[in-house]
Amino acid sequence: MRSDLHFVPLALLYLYLLVHSWEPDTLSLILPGSLAEGFKGGFSPQFLPSLSGIQLLFSRVVTAASLWVHIMAINLYAARAVYLQGLAQGVPVRHTVLLCAVCGPVGLLSHLATCALWNPVATSEQVITAPGLGPAAEAA
Repeated sequence: MRSDLHFVPLALLYLYLLVHSWEPDTLSLILPGSLAEGFKGGFSPQFLPSLSGIQLLFSRVVTAASLWVHIMAINLYAARAVYLQGLAQGVPVRHTVLLCAVCGPVGLLSHLATCALWNPVATSEQVITAPGLGPAAEAA
């Protein structure tokens, strides 16, 4: 679990889908507007994407698939971070890892709440660290 190699297949799949979803109008849907308008002075938010542009962009099947893989990779990364932090701090993480994997931000919020509720209860004798994690591993 300490290795990042399990993200490689997701990254390669995302790259493949991103390349195959690119169309001539993709950049103009992501960043509408022009540089000439942007340099006229003042606050000119013409490069902010519009909701209709995003809707059109993700109505394309391959682009929607690339978004799904992107979100899945981010959620998996969040779940991994929660898992490793839970091991290091002795906090229960089964529920938060599942929530992170399915709906990332809710899982992170759950983990923060669990840490806030668990840490005042835990004493230094109750904290169990996994082999290779924690202050003893960093000193080695």
